[in-house]
Amino acid sequence: MAWLHTWGGLAFGWLLFAIFLTGTLSVFEHEISHWMRPELHRVGAVSQAEAIARAERLLRHEAPHAAHWQIVLPDEGEAAAELRWQQDGAWATRYMDAATGDPIAVRETLGGHFFVDFHYSLMAGRTGIWVVAAATVAMLATLLSGIIIHKRIFRDFFTFRPRATGQRAWLDAHNACGVLALPFHLMITYTGLVISFGIYMPVGLQLFFENSAGALRSQVVTSFERSVAGQPAELLPIAPFLEKAEAVLGQGAAQMVVVHDPGDASAVIEFFRRFDDRIAAVADHVAFDGVTGAWLGSQTEWNRAALAWRTMVGLHLAQFGGDAMRWLYFLCGLAGTAMIGSGLVLFTAKRRTRHAAEASRFDRSVARLNVSAIAGVIIACVAYLWFNRLLPAGLPGRESWEVGLLLPVWLVSLTHALVRRSDLVWPEQLGLAAFLCLALPVLDAATGGAPLSAATPGLGSAAVLDLTALGCGLALALVARRLARPDARAVRKGAADARGLARQNR
Repeated sequence: MAWLHTWGGLAFGWLLFAIFLTGTLSVFEHEISHWMRPELHRVGAVSQAEAIARAERLLRHEAPHAAHWQIVLPDEGEAAAELRWQQDGAWATRYMDAATGDPIAVRETLGGHFFVDFHYSLMAGRTGIWVVAAATVAMLATLLSGIIIHKRIFRDFFTFRPRATGQRAWLDAHNACGVLALPFHLMITYTGLVISFGIYMPVGLQLFFENSAGALRSQVVTSFERSVAGQPAELLPIAPFLEKAEAVLGQGAAQMVVVHDPGDASAVIEFFRRFDDRIAAVADHVAFDGVTGAWLGSQTEWNRAALAWRTMVGLHLAQFGGDAMRWLYFLCGLAGTAMIGSGLVLFTAKRRTRHAAEASRFDRSVARLNVSAIAGVIIACVAYLWFNRLLPAGLPGRESWEVGLLLPVWLVSLTHALVRRSDLVWPEQLGLAAFLCLALPVLDAATGGAPLSAATPGLGSAAVLDLTALGCGLALALVARRLARPDARAVRKGAADARGLARQNR
């Protein structure tokens, strides 16, 4: 078990650190996306009925012959609605000021969805999902083996000595981060594996649904869409249906409006309920005839098996429970990320103590790769936010530029880790990450972001990202300072401390 924990953690740890870090950032996907579109930073709110009416006018003008309309209603404290429509098989997106009905020119960016996509697929589609699944299985194995080999799991819950030296400090950090949020680590790893079961456990789809996820969905989700009649007909105003929909979905619970085949006699208007106030990520919905206004039906009850699966999805996505729950997920995710990072460093610290001056080329290579796999990934994540503001807003293909520049950033980090003095690489790279985080609010204010004083209630404000960046920057700066100025007396005691640990472990 100790062998499995050590070498399984090393083999997958570099990838798992990036997966856990981007997954932690994904908790605030909406806030990150909002920050990365400074054109939307408007303080104020508007009623949903007004937002729907203005969105309908814009859609009738921009896409009168579209096959589908989608209106994503603005959240509390925001005044921007997201409009999508499908025409000729392609989807288009437009943002609208819900208070005026005017379209807003928004820069191209993946926003916070980049972290979500990388977290579960490494931006590599189905192949990436398979790789992440393998890493997730390894994560479960290292967690369970870590529990088995841990001799003092409850005592270490209260043990952390940040002023300890060398291996002892890293071991304390690893144990504290692992034990503190252990139930969360197990839950988030298992649910992450379960929610993509259809890809790497497809036998159910193959046997019962002819390998079609759509066929499975049709048995779970009630669809009220109808075949195109081919007869032009005037679509009724959408906003008056909101009150009828909320009578079923709940007051203020509607999140999205979908219109199928607007302008056709078979038009359907659907209202979908938000699911950020429940654990199960299921979207109740109601439907009306878009021409006559007749009630077509609703779905508020769900297949039990599907509900169990969507509960796993909801537990992983962390959209329930309000701001407090998402902050709890974020902090536990940081603890998991720190657990993986400290475990990677602990591997090299143990071998350095064991082999003293005779460290092998393998040990030296792992130590330098750790720097790039940990500090380099942090730098790349923050650099993504910097590129969003530094690249010209109208740059063609800027979405690809934002993501494409991350690999050169990471390669520079790797090169620096390989050629720089080993005692300087950690403080220099963590120091750079701290600077990028601390300077992010300044960059935001200088490039059109809302000032911190304009923060709106709740987490809908982009100022949350600036404040979080300040906190993370201060933490990284403290770690970099500690690594740059080690205590001389502590260094002399390192060997004796390590020998004591070895006797204790035996």
